[in-house]
Amino acid sequence: MVAARGRLLFSLHAHLPYVVGHGMWPFGEEWLHEAAAESYLPLLRMLQGLSERGMRNLLSIDFSPILCEQLTDPRWQGRFIEYCASRKRFARENRRRLEREGAPDMARAARMWHEHYSRVQRDFELLGRNIVSGFRELEQRGVIEIYTCGATHGYLPLLGEESSVRAQVSAAQAAHHRHFGRAPRGIWAPECAYRPRGEWAPPGGGIPRPRAGVEEFLGDAGLDYFVVDTHLLHGGRPSSFYRSTLPALARMPLEEHLPPREGFDTRDIHLAGTTERPAEDARVAFFTRDERTGMQVWSGEHGYPGDGRYLEFHRRHEEGGLRYWRVTRSSSGLDEKLPYQRGPALDAVRDHARHFVELLESVVLDSPGGACVCAPYDAELMGHWWFEGPQWLEAVLLEASKSRVISPATFSHALSSRSPERVVDLPEGSWGEGGRHRLWRNPEVDWSWELIHPAEERMADLAREALDCSSRDAREAAKCAGRQLLLLESSDWQFLISTGGAPEYAAARLRGHAEDFHAAATLAEALLRRRPVTAAQRERVRILSDRDRIFPDLDLQWWASGARAKSASVAPRVEAPGKTLDPAFQLKPDQLGSKLPRPGPAGGDLVHLQGLHGKQIKNGVRRTRPRSSSRP
Repeated sequence: MVAARGRLLFSLHAHLPYVVGHGMWPFGEEWLHEAAAESYLPLLRMLQGLSERGMRNLLSIDFSPILCEQLTDPRWQGRFIEYCASRKRFARENRRRLEREGAPDMARAARMWHEHYSRVQRDFELLGRNIVSGFRELEQRGVIEIYTCGATHGYLPLLGEESSVRAQVSAAQAAHHRHFGRAPRGIWAPECAYRPRGEWAPPGGGIPRPRAGVEEFLGDAGLDYFVVDTHLLHGGRPSSFYRSTLPALARMPLEEHLPPREGFDTRDIHLAGTTERPAEDARVAFFTRDERTGMQVWSGEHGYPGDGRYLEFHRRHEEGGLRYWRVTRSSSGLDEKLPYQRGPALDAVRDHARHFVELLESVVLDSPGGACVCAPYDAELMGHWWFEGPQWLEAVLLEASKSRVISPATFSHALSSRSPERVVDLPEGSWGEGGRHRLWRNPEVDWSWELIHPAEERMADLAREALDCSSRDAREAAKCAGRQLLLLESSDWQFLISTGGAPEYAAARLRGHAEDFHAAATLAEALLRRRPVTAAQRERVRILSDRDRIFPDLDLQWWASGARAKSASVAPRVEAPGKTLDPAFQLKPDQLGSKLPRPGPAGGDLVHLQGLHGKQIKNGVRRTRPRSSSRP
């Protein structure tokens, strides 16, 4: 058999912000329940099936470390079983009601949901309630490659201290090794955000200072590759699939596009570097998203998920929140959606899989020297937002494995067969609206960086001091502060504010983690300097450590190494300008670890995968739902 000319590099990015112990509904743990039940477990089952057919090197997937910490938390695992049981109960009750009402198609969809959650719960129990272990076994068999992400999805280019960038990467590597038993070869840079070497000034003003490029941190950590969006290589303005549907984005003025760049092909593998460093120092490769194939999957208006035969995401049943309607037409109002029919939806899966492979083959044949077609998507796209996504992905992998033109591969497999040679000086940017940092740096969220940057400086000083002391209690309090800083740095909070996905919740999380950081840091400093501390101070840090059980292998050296020798004072509390936050979302010291109020029985607002929020009708109320991760 003739070897295929091209490689299909499917990549799935699995990430949710830390929600365990931080609310249930409408914002909180049910995001994780839905992602596990509708995406992670169905994807795992699909890949296990392909593995049993002898297929290998199928795709790459990254699990953000903070997602792994949640999926392996026994508290969440127990509540997920309860969640599946409630979904089955709603499906059973809905089916009886729909049969009485003479709605056979919807009754069949209710039966489908009951079977779905029964299978999900059974698979979960067979895994010992550990989804991470199932994917680890697939990697050990050579079916997939698992790479990593920033520890809490911190937005690396805007972090103020180099020690914080190193901590995000080092914590990720340590967690990855603990969960998957080996070091990761690559990393999903959160939000595909990149900054080259050069002068940098913090958001909101400040004295510019020299900063290393993102690839330098990755290379120093021994990582081999990362992924960037198309426009960072080609120039121009990035495609925006959501501007027409999201008022928050439509109100943002268009930024100037990047200068066009000739002679670079997204189908090649390149090395990241700058003209200020010799080419031999460029050690980290990058893969570039293929825009032509990406549009077919990411666009709800022009791509496959908008086909009228697929399950409608936005309309949910008033009793339980399950979905019984099909897309019908993308322009249809929610009350115009027709009942879902499984058979036609699976026909659409086969049609679209064949079309996608034909498109892939045309992309490869259009490349004179073969091609690596990089196709990165949110893992939550496959199953949650696009219910039939796992079946479509399976059909594509099967079709591509039979092609004489293109075959599936992992990132590391592609690197081993096609070494990058050309060094590219990448510009600054991300996948976000406008291609720059706009979603994470704008007047709505600039106040958040006034919380983050002083905390970063204080943590660097605290880490250095704590490493030299003999007080175990002081070091543990400093580690508690480090965990709160990592949670504070999550890029999800600015995103949820900028897009309107969950602004009050995100603002409360930012403010809460900043206050918790300073509480832990104050205790640590007092213990280090042998100052009096109160029982209330110790109890608060104990509660924080119990609530946020993440990164048990945290090392203060991550912040102490290379930290700037500069003292930092405690940052004042900063509120979101011009906003009064709902008291229900404010985290008070005496409520640490408690759940936010749950206003209704239906599960639901999972962070929306496509990087942006969708909308839901629930009891006549339109609710927004934020996103899970950060792909375009």
